[in-house]
Amino acid sequence: MNIGSKVRVGGKGSQRRKRFKPPSYILYTEEKEKG
Repeated sequence: MNIGSKVRVGGKGSQRRKRFKPPSYILYTEEKEKG
C-alpha cells in the first residue's frame, strides 16, 4: 500500500512539476502587464 501510494504521488508530482514550470514566466508577464 505504501509503495503504490509513493509511486502515485511521485508520478503526479512529476507531471504537476512539469506543468507548473512553464506558467512561471506567464505569471511574471501577467503581473507586469497588470501593474
